[in-house]
Amino acid sequence: MTRSNPHRTRAEDAQTRGRVNRDALSLEQALQHWRLAEDRAGIASAQLYLGEQLAVKERWTEAGQRLVEALGGSNDAWLRAESLGNLAHVQWSQGAFQDAEKNFQDAEKLAKQIGNRRVEAAAHNGLGILYREMGDYQRAREHYARSRDLIIQLGDQRTEGIIRGNLGVMLDALGEPEEALSELREATRIADAHGIRTSAASTRLRTAQVWIKAGDLKQAGELLTKSLEGAGKLTQADSHLLLSQLDRESGNFSSAASHLDLAIKLYEKRPSKQAAALHHRALLLKAQGDLDGAMTQLRAERRIRQELSSGNEEAEAVYRMAEIEMARGNLKSALTNARTAIALAEDLRARLSSGRRRMAFLSSRRDYYALAAAVLLKLDELHPDPVHVAEAFDLSERSRARGMLDSMQDSGGPATPLIEQLRFWANRYEELISGSRNAEPARQRVEELLREIRHQPSGPGGYTREPLTAAGVQRVLPPDTVLLQYLAGRDRYFLWRVEQNLLRAVRLEASAAGIRDAVKTYLDLAASPRSSGGPAAAEALSRMLLAPAGPLKGKRIIAAADGALYGIPFAALPGPESKRPLLADHDVFTTPSMSVSAAPSSKRATGPQKKVAVVADPVGPGDSRVWWPVQRPGAAAGPARLGYAAREAQQILALVPPGESLDARGFDAVPAVFESLKDYQIVHVASHTLIKPQPELSALVLTTVDRWGNPRDGYLRAHDIARSTLPARLVTLSACSTAAGTRFEGEGPLSLGSAFLQAGAEMALVSLWPVEDEATAALMGQFYKVMFQASTSGPASALRAAQQRIMSRDRWNHPYFWAGWVLLKGASRE
Repeated sequence: MTRSNPHRTRAEDAQTRGRVNRDALSLEQALQHWRLAEDRAGIASAQLYLGEQLAVKERWTEAGQRLVEALGGSNDAWLRAESLGNLAHVQWSQGAFQDAEKNFQDAEKLAKQIGNRRVEAAAHNGLGILYREMGDYQRAREHYARSRDLIIQLGDQRTEGIIRGNLGVMLDALGEPEEALSELREATRIADAHGIRTSAASTRLRTAQVWIKAGDLKQAGELLTKSLEGAGKLTQADSHLLLSQLDRESGNFSSAASHLDLAIKLYEKRPSKQAAALHHRALLLKAQGDLDGAMTQLRAERRIRQELSSGNEEAEAVYRMAEIEMARGNLKSALTNARTAIALAEDLRARLSSGRRRMAFLSSRRDYYALAAAVLLKLDELHPDPVHVAEAFDLSERSRARGMLDSMQDSGGPATPLIEQLRFWANRYEELISGSRNAEPARQRVEELLREIRHQPSGPGGYTREPLTAAGVQRVLPPDTVLLQYLAGRDRYFLWRVEQNLLRAVRLEASAAGIRDAVKTYLDLAASPRSSGGPAAAEALSRMLLAPAGPLKGKRIIAAADGALYGIPFAALPGPESKRPLLADHDVFTTPSMSVSAAPSSKRATGPQKKVAVVADPVGPGDSRVWWPVQRPGAAAGPARLGYAAREAQQILALVPPGESLDARGFDAVPAVFESLKDYQIVHVASHTLIKPQPELSALVLTTVDRWGNPRDGYLRAHDIARSTLPARLVTLSACSTAAGTRFEGEGPLSLGSAFLQAGAEMALVSLWPVEDEATAALMGQFYKVMFQASTSGPASALRAAQQRIMSRDRWNHPYFWAGWVLLKGASRE
């Protein structure tokens, strides 16, 4: 009989005791016995569990060391998957987003390979938390949803409630409060039905967060009070923290302070939570007018954040310090703190692998730039100095330009197997949902492929990365051109008027909330053909946005929007002096930023020679042009034929000699034709569109069947467009909502139009809302007639003339029919 190793027995006993009782000392004893037993697998397991316990106590550095040792000491796939997930959590807590992302993804892949769905679900949840912190809310949502689905398969009701809570909060952040509340209600129902009081309390806490955002403080307060029943210590503390916030915002400062005291006691020795409580106490003291006390709390919070290496939260604390210094009138200190917050944010941004992720992260931190600009402009009021205005503009440009520049840097390159798979599964998903069949497996596969593609390192691009300074913008602005650049702050908007020999800044009088309301009112009226009251709403918006700029005498106006201003047809707003639409007197462009517009593109090394390529009037399954329609069970009819697209195409083609044009209509209007369009100065597309929450999957819907009715891939997706090379002077997207897409603050929507700019187009004529078929055909006919027949007319002048012609007709004079067409200005021609 083989004698047992006493050290192994003692190690197993101590390890079991340590895990059950969450006792680090017992785990240390287990580790020593494993070492004496010379058991590598046991040593690695003890290091893993010690790392977990140290992470719970927020001793991040020690926890990370233990987990790294666990990874290095074992080849066991299950242990490695768990160690990778735990290490990623530690790295995320320390602000090492890039390392955390890689390890979460490695943990997910390994767990999937070995069938460990629990670790796989935990990794997806971790990625959700990570992307939420990075500001990439859409990706966070995708990972939370995948985590939820895996946990449902495991039947773990307790964890399901937590994940649904995370998903609900993320859906709310994405502007989907009804879907958020649906997830949260289901989480609460499950928890109540199974008597999981702690989970029920947690979901009520998260539901309260949604109601707080919606402004229903009464319902939020009731939920938070109820969440205290049966809650664990941490949920109780979080509930008290939010109750404190509610009381603070309603002016009940005494009750707010009491809730804060309770939260701090319950948080005990959790440094990150203690720091969060200090942050809330600082906001409370600030609301009470005790700025010195608030600053003391923020300094204490910052020390904790520095000890924890939590750069993300430290940046937020320093930003709040800058706010307080500004309120005190200490403008130089405020500027120093604001610059520090920006530096911390940019350091975190620099650790992210792809342009899209950097864009999402910076988009969520733009208040830092707006505050620094506000301080500089306040300094300029007191001590006028052109340096202040210039630096404020530079900050505005840095906050808005680099995301798009990085995104352009990532574009280009041949299709990879992953992209081919994405194309197949995205098409399969559309086929299934149009046929009312189960599309969930296809949706999950699309999300998995998107995650893999987005994780790939940045590829070669044709754009400079660094944004322009104010002086640089002035050098590249053409003569007789006015740039109106807006920056959205938390409470106020700022406007810079820039010309070759002028740089002026102004803080808009209207509040940010007032501007948001005015924009919504105007767009609701302009985009609805049966509405009235549009002229008054347009005048009100003009007074807010254009009048502060002063007389607009330049021939050309470039508008760089921000915040709520995306989606405004600036050309349709009345001028401050003439009261006529700007387009009556000016060529009007919009741009993500002048840094994008001025960046030379290597995708246009040689200019196209031929005149125009027309891709129009595509064929769908129910089209009469199909010779022998094939009926398939569950097949959808597809979108109706565009009645005026053929006439629109014929009008354009008739204006140029046949040798200078390409006619790709009907069955020739297929995605493959775009590979042959590099030689054309103008590319015109008249089709339907498919606008998706994932901007890469939005598409132009071209011909989707062959002549016998057999299905074919007719989707030209934004992802494929952006990776292609199309060095056109102008791309016209004569379709619905081609300027719409997932919006990033400071960048605008990632849309079909912006995808063509990434492909190398100098300009894109796009639509802000769904357009009417006949009016669009008439407008396009006028647009090309002016542009081709008047040698001095560029796209902007031709668009002006076409819009004026359309609006002069009684049946089309409503802005719905003409105002939604705007020119996006991309990179310059070399």
